[in-house]
Amino acid sequence: MKTGTTSTQSAASSLRGQLLGNGVRYPGTTLNHRKAIGAFMNKSVLLEQRNGAVGQRPDRSVDEAVPPSEEWERLMAEVETDHSRRAWISHEFAAESSNAMARKFVDALGERTHIVITLRNPAEILPSLWTQRLKSGQDDSFEAWLQRVFNMVPEQPMRKQFRRSQNQGALVSRWASIVGPENVTVIVVDKRRPELLLQSFERLLGLPEGLLSAAQTNGVTSNRSLTRAEAELLLQINRAAKDAAISWADYTKLIRHGAIGRLLDSRTPAGDEPRLQMPEWAAELARDRGRKYAKRIARSGVRVVGDLNALSAPVNTSVGTEAGLRSVPMDVAVESILGTLDAAIGKGVFRSAAPEGAKQRALAFASHLIRAADTHTSRDLSHALKVELRRRVKTSIAALRR
Repeated sequence: MKTGTTSTQSAASSLRGQLLGNGVRYPGTTLNHRKAIGAFMNKSVLLEQRNGAVGQRPDRSVDEAVPPSEEWERLMAEVETDHSRRAWISHEFAAESSNAMARKFVDALGERTHIVITLRNPAEILPSLWTQRLKSGQDDSFEAWLQRVFNMVPEQPMRKQFRRSQNQGALVSRWASIVGPENVTVIVVDKRRPELLLQSFERLLGLPEGLLSAAQTNGVTSNRSLTRAEAELLLQINRAAKDAAISWADYTKLIRHGAIGRLLDSRTPAGDEPRLQMPEWAAELARDRGRKYAKRIARSGVRVVGDLNALSAPVNTSVGTEAGLRSVPMDVAVESILGTLDAAIGKGVFRSAAPEGAKQRALAFASHLIRAADTHTSRDLSHALKVELRRRVKTSIAALRR
């Protein structure tokens, strides 16, 4: 995760017809193959179908978020009916595979399987990954979460699937041992060469130069990382949602698809807006990991596109423990509030247009909030959203829909 996968998948899914014309099948009709791969791995992937409340571990005995096996069978049926084209299958959940699961994938896909692994400097991945976890309800502070990542809290270890996916050296060696190093390509994502990722896929797949990079993306389809202010506001919202025992279904609709969806779709952060930075202690540990990963990958014999030294390049850091922000930019507050309201009345990034009356009521309420937004802190705003979330749980929104 957080190595350019979503922007790559977005390009591929938006260009399915052109890919077919150039000898490549990107099966299915959705952004990526998350459901099919989740079904194959028996992995819970659908947040809106998780049971329980925000902050609770889902009860897997009644978990309906594991996609049915038909998802994988449907994907394979499409691949097997087209022997004249390369098939391109993509989702980062596969990086969590154990040795046995990786072997199972290769056995299912066939001996012509080629594995492509996109990697990035761990010190750049971790801030992005923490903000990604915020989008799924996490309420740990960045520093507390980093302490778990670096095994400093033995009583709260990270999931073994997470550790497998983040150990880049072992990840590459695992797949190379199963398909052979000649059938593995590592692409090192490097902010100094942003064009390298899509160019590499074009060359691997025999596509015309520039085809993938011409695809149009936005903050949602590229899954951009949150800025520091956006992340702080969402952290406070998540804590409020947990205190209010908000269900995953309501959180997904109002916050994930509403507040966050609108932030990503409608807001373009200024170039100088502060980003989340690693504490110095964590950056040094990440850099040490990056050096070790690079050495192991170099020894593995796989094809490497890019510079392995980028995995341990220095990054900007924060000094000491970074305190939470006391306020957020007005447009961050405005867009998140409007996104929540849009979702509540059935309109938003992922929803159809709302009835005109409901739209006008929502806009009137939003205008009232906007006028006061510059005098409220991030915690004030999260408290206001907490009240709205509680109201959503206790009352019907049928009146809004009318």
